[in-house]
Amino acid sequence: MFFGDMSRQITDSMNAAATGKVSPRFQADCLTPNGLALRLGFTIAPLFAESGETSGMVITFQDLTTVRALEETSRRQDRMAAVGRMAASIAHEIRNPLAAMRGSPCSWQMRSKPALVGIMPVVSARWPPADAPAITIRPTSKL
Repeated sequence: MFFGDMSRQITDSMNAAATGKVSPRFQADCLTPNGLALRLGFTIAPLFAESGETSGMVITFQDLTTVRALEETSRRQDRMAAVGRMAASIAHEIRNPLAAMRGSPCSWQMRSKPALVGIMPVVSARWPPADAPAITIRPTSKL
């Protein structure tokens, strides 16, 4: 059978029709003969004869594969945006103290002894060191 055992879905739909409620919507993952995975939404409704008795069922299908792919893409983008905000926040927290440390030698230079005046611009100009490792953040394929 394409969907497997559907007795629970049929029972739920028939009970909803008997009580006048809207038929519930179901979803199923299906595999086509050529290997394509589909996400299908379906509803089961009773088919009534002219006499009013149930003569069968009508099952309506909707392909939800594209909708689910768009939802997954949106969730992935939200996660990547959150990672980007966190990285920006961490970089800000690292840069603030470094900027203060870089500015400190310049202010200290003004009050220092004349013998040290020539050393301070060299220290200030070399911060951070040229061989300091760069921090890079690369997105992964899936979070």
